[in-house]
Amino acid sequence: MRHRLMILCFIIFCPFILYGQRISISGNVKDKNGDPLIGVTVQVKGTNSGTITDFDGNYLLPNVSKKSILAFSYIGMVTQEIEVNGKSSINVVLRDDSELLEEVVVVGYSTQKKVSVTGAVAAISNDQIKQSPSANLVGSLTGKLPGLSIMQNSGQPGEEDFQLRLRGASTMNGQSPLILVDGVPREDLSLLDPNEIAAISILKDASATAVFGVRGANGVILVTTKIGEQEKPSLSVSAEYGIQEFTKNYEMMDSWRYATLYNQALVNDGLPIKYSDRQIQLYKDGTNPYYANTDWFDVMFKDRAVMSRYNANLSGSSKRVKYFVNVGMLNQGGMMNTESRSKLGYDPQFKLNRYNFRSNLDIRVVDWIKADLKIAGYIDKVGRPGSAASDQFQFFRKNLYNVSYSTGFSG
Repeated sequence: MRHRLMILCFIIFCPFILYGQRISISGNVKDKNGDPLIGVTVQVKGTNSGTITDFDGNYLLPNVSKKSILAFSYIGMVTQEIEVNGKSSINVVLRDDSELLEEVVVVGYSTQKKVSVTGAVAAISNDQIKQSPSANLVGSLTGKLPGLSIMQNSGQPGEEDFQLRLRGASTMNGQSPLILVDGVPREDLSLLDPNEIAAISILKDASATAVFGVRGANGVILVTTKIGEQEKPSLSVSAEYGIQEFTKNYEMMDSWRYATLYNQALVNDGLPIKYSDRQIQLYKDGTNPYYANTDWFDVMFKDRAVMSRYNANLSGSSKRVKYFVNVGMLNQGGMMNTESRSKLGYDPQFKLNRYNFRSNLDIRVVDWIKADLKIAGYIDKVGRPGSAASDQFQFFRKNLYNVSYSTGFSG
């Protein structure tokens, strides 16, 4: 009886004991000048519980554990984490994020701090560019710069035919933006090695592109390449290996189903059928080589293709000289099933081998004279069969359900 009474008391008073471990926390959030901050996010770390400050910078968080941690975050300011330690009132002073405010953006023929830019400008750094495994620099920018639309018209290695638009197409002619690499006009970004890029900025509105005149009517893309910053020489070597696959593999229709539906389409149009019941049955049986059931998608395409990239760069600086040297190599295979080189005497596969080189030299001749020497080049070797990729796809489309003869020819 005594043990039952103790268990009953424990069950009754346990919720009160647990509730005593949780408190309500209130406080105020200000900036370094003592002004209240509106809309600061106050969140209990590791949970979904949180709130925001009101017009006076005040907040209230009920039912919070005494041992929890509060995170205070606000745009443009450093996030602070404070342990509760049983305190019911916590006041916070947030300080500016100096790294964010000091971030430099290339604008026209000069640079500005990001906080002082008033035009419509967006920028991306090298670290963000290299997060994408794309074989092409333009492909790495997709979805990362607001206002920049990228359309890829082909998947053929080395001939992707990217189209770039800033804030849409504003005219029927000359819709491409002006591209400047270290201040020099270029026609194509695809030929650059992502490892040699320091940052890319896009200028979108009239106030940002005014310095370029009529040539900047469709927007401007500014590319800044790397230059040595560290006093000691720095050697970086990287190797990447990837697998390319189709985003979706289609299950093709059987030949006898195609023949049945083709007949139905002709009947709907009031035309005589093309395939007899006997022919459809032969397609279904698969016993006659002249009535085959060939999956041409599987015959013409591989499941995957290999891509590899190798890069080495050397950078450094002294009191008057800054230097950066980069060498890169890209190998991208194709997705078509082709005969081997040993059988044909040549390689008919769609593929790309690209070699990039860049040397940037910055010399401070005297305190008031500065000289730059930038040398860059590339070698492209694009492989393909005797016909273009579009012709291959036309053949694939027209012969998708045709018969595969025992001799190996289609008809």
